[in-house]
Amino acid sequence: MKKTVVPYLLANAALFAVLGLVTLVAPTAFARALEMTVESATAVADFRAVYGGVCIWVTALSVLAVRREALRPGAVLALVLLLDGAIFGRLLSWATHGPGSVLVFAQLGLEVVGATWGVLLLRSRASFIQSER
Repeated sequence: MKKTVVPYLLANAALFAVLGLVTLVAPTAFARALEMTVESATAVADFRAVYGGVCIWVTALSVLAVRREALRPGAVLALVLLLDGAIFGRLLSWATHGPGSVLVFAQLGLEVVGATWGVLLLRSRASFIQSER
């Protein structure tokens, strides 16, 4: 498992960077692609903050953890918690408003894979202990 910590962090960094950058550059167009309406200045600001700013923060955390081994366990835990929150929100929406589009299933699939991979890394504490030596 030790060898998959850095690829896990890099994969998350790449995915969150793309999502964050697209949102920061073209928030209304990206929202429309998600079947959402984000037109007012307040809506654009909130959408950019959550989808853009938070995703860029996750990217920065992941890249920092690649460079600094001591940050890796905390970064993986933060990613697992973030992905678990997204999974919870999607499942709650599914239960209350229906399953949504194919895009929701694709995002949910990526989130489940990412959260599961992260949990496996956290359970394999040897992966972090060995990477710090």
